[in-house]
Amino acid sequence: MDDTVEIKGEAELADMLQKRFKGKRCLIVLDAMWKSEAWDAVRLCYPSENKGSRILLTAHNTKVARDPGTENLSLQMGFNDPDESWNLFKCDAFANESLPYEFETTGKQIADECHGLPITIAVVTGLLKSKRAIEDWRCVAKDVNSLVTNDPDERSSRVPWLSYNLLKTV
Repeated sequence: MDDTVEIKGEAELADMLQKRFKGKRCLIVLDAMWKSEAWDAVRLCYPSENKGSRILLTAHNTKVARDPGTENLSLQMGFNDPDESWNLFKCDAFANESLPYEFETTGKQIADECHGLPITIAVVTGLLKSKRAIEDWRCVAKDVNSLVTNDPDERSSRVPWLSYNLLKTV
C-alpha cells in the first residue's frame, strides 16, 4: 500500500490528519516545539474526541509547554548545576582519556558558560573532541560566552547558531 499523499496546503494536511486519527487511540510525540504558533497549528490537526489518545510534547520554551487550552501535565526540567555540567563536559570531551591539566581551567569556564544546558554542552564538546590545542579551546570559550544568553527560554534557540559559529572559528 502506498501511503504517499500530495498535500496542497496546511489546511488540507490538517484535514487529512484529523480524518486519519478520528476515532483511533494513539500516542503522538512532538519533539522540540519552539513556538506557541507552531503548537497552535499542530493542535488543530488532532480531533477533540481523543478516545484516550495523548500528545507528548517537548518544548524548551516554557510558554509553549504551559499553553492555556491544553490539559497541562508539564514537567519542568531544571538545568544542570555547575558540578553536573562539568562532569558532563569532561565525559563528552574526553570520554576515554584523562583530561590534561592545562585544559581543566578553560574547560570549566566553557562548561560554566553553557549555563547548565546539556544540549549546549553536547554541541560544544562535540566540536572540541577533535581539538587538542588549548588555543582552540580558548577561542571556543570566548565564543560561548558571547552567544549564550541568561534568558532560559532563549538558551536552546541559540544552540544551532552557537554550533554554526563554532564550526567557523575552530
